[in-house]
Amino acid sequence: MKKNEWIDYVKLHVSKLDPQRVFHRKMIEMAINVSYENLAYNTYQNVPYVLDTMCVTEEPTIQFDSVVDKHYVELDFEPIQLDRIGSGVVSIISPLGDYYFSPAHMNQVKHILRSEVNDFSDDIMFSVIGSKIYFYNLPAELKDTAIRVEVIKPFIEFGGDDVVPIPAGQTKVLLDMVLQTLQMVTPEQSINNNTDTRYGNARSDKSEERSA
Repeated sequence: MKKNEWIDYVKLHVSKLDPQRVFHRKMIEMAINVSYENLAYNTYQNVPYVLDTMCVTEEPTIQFDSVVDKHYVELDFEPIQLDRIGSGVVSIISPLGDYYFSPAHMNQVKHILRSEVNDFSDDIMFSVIGSKIYFYNLPAELKDTAIRVEVIKPFIEFGGDDVVPIPAGQTKVLLDMVLQTLQMVTPEQSINNNTDTRYGNARSDKSEERSA
């Protein structure tokens, strides 16, 4: 389903469960975003071999950061954080040949560089920091080229007409997670007595925090 279809889907199920609970679309989007991150984490923990079914493909160009003296690519968003090396970056592929990109923690990278293992290793190490992916032991022929990054993107970062990737058979699982999340928040509007209980400034503050 597309992002907007997911929001409509959740909104419909909320109204079926309790017609007196009505949520603003932004609140539903945020609830799906949290649940989507939890789904990604559960998938990694239980069935990591299907984690790639939650990925989108990005094709950024490798750049050079003169401040830290490292090559990197920058995504338009921060990947979903997972408790794994490489976090939400599942794989990196170069169109120029058979290069192996190996995820590593910063401490591992420093140790390997100090031990000069990279002198006889063909692996290209990378570490994820925010929306940037830094490379170590990068061959000269890959500099300033585009690469393909398979990465798990937060739900909130999808466009309204973008299809949100979900593992097969997990649609109901995600829906149940979203509905459970919404049970813990106050709806924007209570219609049993025609009283508008909108969040007002509190909601605006959260929107500003998200957009900052």
